[in-house]
Amino acid sequence: MGAALNNMEYLVRMPTGCGEQNMIGFVSNILVLNYLYGIENLQETTRQAALNNMEIDEDVLERSVDFLAQSQLKTGCFRETGKVFSSYMMGGLGQGWGQRNRRSPQGALTAYVLMALMEAGKDTKDATIELGIQCMNRELSAHKSGLDPYTLALVTSANIKYNSTSPDANFAFKTLH
Repeated sequence: MGAALNNMEYLVRMPTGCGEQNMIGFVSNILVLNYLYGIENLQETTRQAALNNMEIDEDVLERSVDFLAQSQLKTGCFRETGKVFSSYMMGGLGQGWGQRNRRSPQGALTAYVLMALMEAGKDTKDATIELGIQCMNRELSAHKSGLDPYTLALVTSANIKYNSTSPDANFAFKTLH
């Protein structure tokens, strides 16, 4: 930790590689900014370098949203496509609805994708979002007991982000507690 603290300005770096590698790399930029800001030692040049390396191209974001929407199944759930560089980044997504004897990777993944789409500005009235919410809540109702906390937290967060006053959001929240 001491070496990192003595060379903070070198921790801010330009993104390279695939999207997952860049996301992992962004973490150091964010942590450095937060730390330096917290100790009131954030130089404008360091701040600007970090922010310049974290810029998000709106066209890339729009294409990403389109890609995710095309990964939606007729059921409204989302399917996994491609390979993951770092399985650590998946968290519990590969564990489905969390029941010991039932694996359904679409469960947690659907909640996760819905949150990403809504964060990216996708309208909650969009058919992609509505179908995903329906799928997610069908699965939630079907597996009321035996849900693992990680999946339930994702489902609860997605429901609250979609409509915090909905019966589904309320049910998911109460189940989580």
